[in-house]
Amino acid sequence: MDTANSIGCFLEGQKVYPAGWMDNVTLLSEDTLSLYGTWSKTQDTLNFSFHPPITPETIFYFQLQSSPSQLIISIPNNATVAVLEAPSRDKQYVLGEHASLQHISQAQDSNLQFILQTGSHLNHWTHGLCPTNCHENVSVRLLGPNTHVDWRECFLCKNNVHVETCIKIEHEAPYTHSNCCVRSILDNGAQFKFQGDITVQTTAFHSQTSQNNLNYLLSPQAHVLSSPRLHIHNKHVVATHGCATQPIDLTTLFYLQTRGLTYTQAQKLFLVGFLRETYLHLPQWMDRMDRLLEQNLNDD
Repeated sequence: MDTANSIGCFLEGQKVYPAGWMDNVTLLSEDTLSLYGTWSKTQDTLNFSFHPPITPETIFYFQLQSSPSQLIISIPNNATVAVLEAPSRDKQYVLGEHASLQHISQAQDSNLQFILQTGSHLNHWTHGLCPTNCHENVSVRLLGPNTHVDWRECFLCKNNVHVETCIKIEHEAPYTHSNCCVRSILDNGAQFKFQGDITVQTTAFHSQTSQNNLNYLLSPQAHVLSSPRLHIHNKHVVATHGCATQPIDLTTLFYLQTRGLTYTQAQKLFLVGFLRETYLHLPQWMDRMDRLLEQNLNDD
């Protein structure tokens, strides 16, 4: 099976991959699972556990012929794994001690759960470049001390599209860290709903968490409903959250125009920089995403 064509079908023709990146993608199906780990399957659930060692440059994509209702993926202790998310009903990732997961997903209907053991790291990025209607439901549990999650999402929504993302992060152990950054640009009657719930339990002393949702409206018909929430049950924590939704500041655009840019060029430069914050940690994606965002902004 041709890897690029197979995954390209999933992305519905959106060419979001950086040059050469697809060469590192490995398909995991019923025929190849045994090459990379152990697995068992019941009528409703497939359990898969990676085998060490795992090449850090390899990016895995699960494509099962008969999708089970739930897929449970285990990452062994001290392993580093990168996964490109594929459509599925329910998926759960269990990170072993000091394991690391880089998780990348296109905006899509999804129900994802992540369980982090002692010292493990989760780095996630959702890219929504002119997505279709979708609902994302995410749950992250920081079970062990010194666990970290960095959750970032960016959306460019147009043409009356309705996107909803619900993110729940629970700090259950001491010295845990979480960062949730979600940004969107809305035009042409698009609607975006963000619901973020971060809970710091009584056992999670000396934890740190931050959560923010920022949105720009390019049309008076676009709408945002943002609800970032913190539930703090421990006094020894550092926690911040906030949200902001507004049109582009005309003063900022005027300043850029005084440097020789047209209004359209200034707007695109400003908005691309605004969303770039969510993928700065992925340098191999930056140039490609910048160009695609410029092409899609104000492109009817």
